[in-house]
Amino acid sequence: MLLELLSCVFWFNPFIWLYKKAVLQNHEFIADEKSVSSGINIENYSNTIISLDQKDYRVPLTSGFNFIQIKNRIIMLHQSKSSVFKRTLNIISVILLFTGIFVFSSCKNLDDTLSGEPLVVVIDAGHGGKDSGNTSFNVSEKDIVLNISNYLQSLSDENLKIITTRTDDTFTSLDERITFINNQKPDLVISVHCNAHSNIEQSGVEAYYYESENFERYSESMKYSSVLVSALIRQSFDNAKIKPANFKIIKDVNSPAVLLEIGYLTNSIDNEKLNNLEQQQEIAQFIYNGILEASGK
Repeated sequence: MLLELLSCVFWFNPFIWLYKKAVLQNHEFIADEKSVSSGINIENYSNTIISLDQKDYRVPLTSGFNFIQIKNRIIMLHQSKSSVFKRTLNIISVILLFTGIFVFSSCKNLDDTLSGEPLVVVIDAGHGGKDSGNTSFNVSEKDIVLNISNYLQSLSDENLKIITTRTDDTFTSLDERITFINNQKPDLVISVHCNAHSNIEQSGVEAYYYESENFERYSESMKYSSVLVSALIRQSFDNAKIKPANFKIIKDVNSPAVLLEIGYLTNSIDNEKLNNLEQQQEIAQFIYNGILEASGK
């Protein structure tokens, strides 16, 4: 009755008519269910519904859409009603399925934890030898990153096995470093550098990752970039950026990789921090802590 009144007022609204039709059909479903549950044969009842719908005045070319409501009633009559046991069994099956997916997707990490194998990380100290990298205020990039790399290597333990591409002031070509890294088959590669800019006000840390077609490598590189930058921000750097890049050292290695710029030598505040031995050790410690945090070790 309410819908009849509403359709009189809102006759122009198509949703009223659709809702009215849905309510009517729902009432028919309820009536059909009560009739069948009283003991009436479903086949006989279905034939009765069909025969009642036959109209002598029906035009032969009437659209087949006129039969949709009857068809739905017939389908509902013959639809098997699932028991409480079956519904419970279905729910349990879904829960077990998702549990299995979760367990098997976590097997690799679980195996690593149980086996106690350390995370293998290669620290690439950029430049070296004849290649001094960026230089400002009589401070060379190659010396700073070497000190940080060597200190990181001294932090190797049962959680992290840290390998470095150089331990002294020697020059190794980029291709040779990449070959060395891939032979180690590390879980992570971090190439450490110091930045420079024509604007001496530019400061802070930056992390670059390669947008690899290998989703796991790509996502791991992004994760480590984010966590390492966050760790260095806690070391009192003011600014931080994370960017995709095609640097060869992170593109051609076979492992997740991050190129980490740990400050601007051209900025006096960053330069003072980077040229301080205690600050270098603190930076190395924060990088170490960031690796542990991101890896879950």
